[in-house]
Amino acid sequence: MPGPDPPAAPDETEPQETGSPPAAPESAAEAAPPESAPRRTPCLLLALVGLVAGGVVALALFVLAPQPDAHKLFDQMLAAYRGSASVHARGKLVTEITMGKAASKTESPFELSYQRPNLLRLASGQGLQAVTMVSNGKHVFMELSFMRKVLRMPAAPTVSDLPGGFGQSLGANRPGMDLIALVDGRQHGEGLEVVSGTPAADKWLSSVPAPPRTWTITVTDPKGLTTALWLDRRSHAVRQSAAEVSMVEQLTEEQRKLLEDSARGDQMKAVLEQFAQHKAKVIMRFEVAELGAAIPPQTFAYQPPSGFSVIEGTSPTDAARRLMMGGGGAGGGPATGGAAPTGRKPALPAH
Repeated sequence: MPGPDPPAAPDETEPQETGSPPAAPESAAEAAPPESAPRRTPCLLLALVGLVAGGVVALALFVLAPQPDAHKLFDQMLAAYRGSASVHARGKLVTEITMGKAASKTESPFELSYQRPNLLRLASGQGLQAVTMVSNGKHVFMELSFMRKVLRMPAAPTVSDLPGGFGQSLGANRPGMDLIALVDGRQHGEGLEVVSGTPAADKWLSSVPAPPRTWTITVTDPKGLTTALWLDRRSHAVRQSAAEVSMVEQLTEEQRKLLEDSARGDQMKAVLEQFAQHKAKVIMRFEVAELGAAIPPQTFAYQPPSGFSVIEGTSPTDAARRLMMGGGGAGGGPATGGAAPTGRKPALPAH
């Protein structure tokens, strides 16, 4: 009988190791089992969820953060304006005037550009109610559209130093909380009472809606005038202000003297009584409040419109007196005596 067949010789082209599992087919090697495949999609989703959650938490902490101390906020506001060589603001002025039982409400746009020490342009109102005030560094101009007149007077070293309550016509409340002195960096806190929020007893101030992302403080001056301020949480710029004022209490000494010169005795008394009946609720809403903004030099150049007469005065009060006396002036044309600013930022004044 033939013996058993000899073992087959191993294939030299495909050596095999003893005890090694058989090689996987090529098709199986290319497709990894599902449990060993890279899990990139879930990781990306988890990372995205983490980022969103972190943003929500940060926003919640920013929105729900407790308001800092009122005096600290007030000081931060002052420091922000003092540290800025220029201010650009744009918004809406809402005024509700009550005289007896009659009330009227007006809304007018305004835009203010200011650069230290005394460059200023303020445009407010529309149409015949438009008023433009410009200080080009040497002269101050007040353009009254409804009268087709321009008052011109010498400029002051700073906007806050403008005589005759010119600053008041820009919305300042002197003495005490003065928005123009604030913009000029010269507002101080002496004699002012500062508290957080709005007083609950003042139903009107408490009803004024707060702009988003603002802190609220209320400032009361020695005369008892209360002004609510809504400050931007990041820049500490004023985003909104509100105050209820008596028109007669806001008259400066020069304005009172002007009234006395134009109305004496019983007539003067009647004028003041009429003023005393005027109560004004004033809200300034700032859609734009930029501190340290780059303002083009031509912003502060001024030329009276064609057909407007220019009335010269030594001060706002003197110019107003000439206006009331029917004083005329030169026709419209280039304003003399004030060169256009160079655009170089002036040095900050000492505080």
